Amino acid sequence: MSNPVDLNKIIDVFIITNGRSTFPYCLDSVGSQKDVKFKLNIIEDMGWQEAHEEMLRRCISRFALRVDDDMLLHPLALKFMYGCVKNQKDNIALRGWRLWEPWSNKMCKGIKVYNVGIAKKIGFRLDHLGKIDKPFTKNAEKAGYKIKYSKDIVAIHSCGTFKEHLKYWKMRGESKGKKFEEKKKWAKNLMRNCSYTLKEQYNLNIDFVPNENIKRGTKFGDFLK
Repeated sequence: MSNPVDLNKIIDVFIITNGRSTFPYCLDSVGSQKDVKFKLNIIEDMGWQEAHEEMLRRCISRFALRVDDDMLLHPLALKFMYGCVKNQKDNIALRGWRLWEPWSNKMCKGIKVYNVGIAKKIGFRLDHLGKIDKPFTKNAEKAGYKIKYSKDIVAIHSCGTFKEHLKYWKMRGESKGKKFEEKKKWAKNLMRNCSYTLKEQYNLNIDFVPNENIKRGTKFGDFLK
């Protein structure tokens, strides 16, 4: 058996949580990562921008991986993402991968790794809808840096309760959007009719995620073969 890859000074992992019911499953998925050693940080009960600033303050590695507390990682996700970023060009500010959302039955963005040196130069800003990656992307590209996303599905975007999801959206400021009521009705209907328990969503990483990647011809699918 090969020794685990030591990600010290390369990638620090950060879970940002406000105590949703998905958090224990998220934490377990991160703690169950295979073939890697890494430093895990948990940032609790902070505003969205403050949590990102705290992430930059704590990070002692080249990259920071942000995991929202409703993301359930495949056991080899971190090893795969490490392979993607370890030799990437220094001008890439953000690298992102996809999630599978079982309650809406679609792929979505995304889990992200930030180049910490670049992120400290640019800083994090919230837009009027509480989005943080859109302004970061805009400011990074304006400064001449690159943003890179792939279509590899490396985690599940899980669904707890609509009530806690709504609280999370309001915390981020998304309720200020013109179409928020429409979005709220859409999500409420889907979440309340989600047929998966959290445990079942967690277990989608066993067969569904590998098979979906292989079907789509992704690099993560090749990695898992």
